[in-house]
Amino acid sequence: MRVVLDTNVLINSTSDPFSAATQLLEAAVAGEITALATPAVKREYKNIVGKLVNQPEDSELIENFLSSLHDVRAESTEVIIDDLEDLKFIEAAVGGDADVIITSDKHLLDVGEVEAVRIISPTEAVAGLNEDGGEWHQWAKGLGIGQ
Repeated sequence: MRVVLDTNVLINSTSDPFSAATQLLEAAVAGEITALATPAVKREYKNIVGKLVNQPEDSELIENFLSSLHDVRAESTEVIIDDLEDLKFIEAAVGGDADVIITSDKHLLDVGEVEAVRIISPTEAVAGLNEDGGEWHQWAKGLGIGQ
């Protein structure tokens, strides 16, 4: 599964080691999902995380996540969004042929889908863990949490 994570997912991963956001970062680091980013997305990750993440254990997971990113080129697309700062995530997803954008941002979630790229919450993404036979289910079984 090819994904673009909004910066808020990285930040939310620091609040709870068992959160959906943390599980997503761990999945990317483990290679179970392919996290995509353009240079603009990487700049935002590094800028925001550098300001907001202070705990060593959180920093380690995020640094490992940043190292696991696959570079993609932004591709412009016509979409109406309330916050133009979020356009970089959509352009990364379209340019990287992502399956989903994962975010907690209501403005992005309200868009729903752009050029066959679904926009879903971290909880929705992790809910796929329970789907029999899906990539998420196989990942969960590998971690010993799936049936």
